[in-house]
Amino acid sequence: MTTLRNDDPVEVGPYRIIRRLGGGGMGQVYLAVSRGGRPVAVKVVRAALAGDPAFRARFRAEVAAARAVGGVFTASVVDADPEGPSPWLATEYVSGPSLQEAIELHGPMPEGALRVLGAGLAEALRAVHEAGVVHRDLKPSNVLLSADGPRVIDFGISRALGGASLTATGQVVGSAGYMPPEQVEGRPAAPAGDVFSLGAVLVFAATAQPPFGTGPAPVLLFRTVHERPRLDGVPAGLAGLLARCLDKDPARRPPVERLPELLSTPARSRAWLPEPMAQDVRRREATLVDELPAPPGPLTRRRLLAAGAGLGAATAVTGGALWAFRRNTGPRLPRPLWRTTLPAADVARLSDTTLGGIVHYGNRDTLIAFDVATGRRRWTDTGGPYVGSPVIDERAGNCLMNVGSRIRALDAVSGAERWSYDVPARLRPAKDDDYFLQAAGSTVYLWTFEPYRLFAVDSRQGAVRWSFTDSKDGAGMVYGGGEGYVIYQSGVIPTRIRCLDPASGRQRWVLSGDLTTSDWNTWGDSADRFFCHDEGRDLVAVRLSDGATAWKIPGSLIATKGEGYRFPSLQVLGGSLLLSGSNHIRLIDMATGHLLWACQTTSQDASPQPLKNAAYYLDADVVHRVDLRTGRSTPVTGRLPASSSLASVTDDLLITSVVDETGGRGGLYGWDAHSGKQVWNFPAKTENKAQPWQVSQMREYLIARYEQSLFAFHLS
Repeated sequence: MTTLRNDDPVEVGPYRIIRRLGGGGMGQVYLAVSRGGRPVAVKVVRAALAGDPAFRARFRAEVAAARAVGGVFTASVVDADPEGPSPWLATEYVSGPSLQEAIELHGPMPEGALRVLGAGLAEALRAVHEAGVVHRDLKPSNVLLSADGPRVIDFGISRALGGASLTATGQVVGSAGYMPPEQVEGRPAAPAGDVFSLGAVLVFAATAQPPFGTGPAPVLLFRTVHERPRLDGVPAGLAGLLARCLDKDPARRPPVERLPELLSTPARSRAWLPEPMAQDVRRREATLVDELPAPPGPLTRRRLLAAGAGLGAATAVTGGALWAFRRNTGPRLPRPLWRTTLPAADVARLSDTTLGGIVHYGNRDTLIAFDVATGRRRWTDTGGPYVGSPVIDERAGNCLMNVGSRIRALDAVSGAERWSYDVPARLRPAKDDDYFLQAAGSTVYLWTFEPYRLFAVDSRQGAVRWSFTDSKDGAGMVYGGGEGYVIYQSGVIPTRIRCLDPASGRQRWVLSGDLTTSDWNTWGDSADRFFCHDEGRDLVAVRLSDGATAWKIPGSLIATKGEGYRFPSLQVLGGSLLLSGSNHIRLIDMATGHLLWACQTTSQDASPQPLKNAAYYLDADVVHRVDLRTGRSTPVTGRLPASSSLASVTDDLLITSVVDETGGRGGLYGWDAHSGKQVWNFPAKTENKAQPWQVSQMREYLIARYEQSLFAFHLS
């Protein structure tokens, strides 16, 4: 960044200019801030171009196209004025380095990071192409690095520079060393040209050198047309694919739609950047807040969801993710992305997480992988009949389904079958539906009824590690499971709860008696607690290390009475246990069992949803907020429709759903978690109260389902 000069504007449109970021052929780029405190990058067109009617027409068209570009890995246009005296464009600002800077400073990327980089760039280019735009200038300085993936900038706008006023002087639109040979030769730009540029960018990221070397532009252009790319130093697993991307013939390059699949990794970690680059991203995130003037009122640093901002000479510093909002800007609102109709089915489930940018849906006959950003079907599998829901194994990168006695592990991104395991015929239960599946740690667990057996299968190779057979009465169930233990329950009365070694199946301890468990026992080793209820309905905390009782809470205090007898819902929050039941919400010290606080509700089970230092719950048609530190509860919203449900709590937004058979108020509603004001609504026709909305947050997406309709929103 550089300080402002005397001739720089103070404001552009509604944005206050803070600093210079860079400049290029089109004009000057500034860091600016909105009146609400949101940072943006503003590109102001230089005067010579502003006076060219042909340029203005192209700029106007390209701004319209850029507004239509969606996707997570592309920059979003926030605002623009193509008609003003000095046309300008405002995009979301991201604070991390460009790929050019990162490689020059920290050296080449390892293969895993290259695959994540390439898949993200391919997703970005696909979104650009779907908007009817060809980037034409993808290069390392036009790629920004953030904690959750790369960001492509300047898409489409480069085409506005390609008019006769520029090309008449012999200039070529694009960057030597990265543009495809057909572009060098003046042929029309096409999506395949962007694939060539992507390959060149990945070669640079892998070797710190462009594929056609360095030197004067004419030399690079000649090499691009007549010489083979230099792939020395490219990881062997990527060399073949990048050679195809850099083929001289556009028809032989892989389509951009296939590149995410071809670049996929067995398991993608959110910490995808090498640590030196990740530190650079974090440092820039931490310092950006200090660069911005604080608006009136308290300043709070909201979670940073993206980073990365290139300061190259011709680069607009933008990005497709949101970050650093101030208190008075309000919550991030869901932006509708797509809607699709699911196949009709009696039992149909969604996966509870995304993997590789995909959400998985399965019924008895069909398994479908939807691109979470676009709604496209990435793949469909009809290898059923399936039992149960899709199980996503994030560690191995698998989507797991069982087909009767057979486990199928499909690549979650491509749908290709990686392995399968068939239960031996002599060990199979009588009915194909009596199989249940769960992934935990590096193991996939399959358990069966009649006979009651537990199978532990290696999640990467599909080889059975061990099996465990129990008595022939009652039911089997797996609760929890990590690298150090797996809990297996069998029998009815007496119930047996066993702690087994996940590597060998060896029994560490066993409890027996009139015991009851529930599916909230699903956390990792760090809690060192397993919870069950004994014959007196007391809540018992069992130490995972040795099976001894750590503490008890009398059931008379916490269990919900009335019609039937329901045990409280439990949620582990760090070192505490959040209980809801018997007209109370309680916070328990998990180490000692001591009550930290209790808050009374009118609801038998308020089902609070935690977020940071608070939990939100719906009680008497009003959303309340309980402070997790003090237990003090305060109403957030006014009275909501009687058919409302608290569907999701995301950042500073409360999502409620309404099923209204009259068609008047059905849909989703968003409420500011601080002010309680309604800030968002997504109306939808709802006619069946027996079918409530299902809403879940999957990273920066909201996925909502009502009956056979599936909706996706981006939190922007």
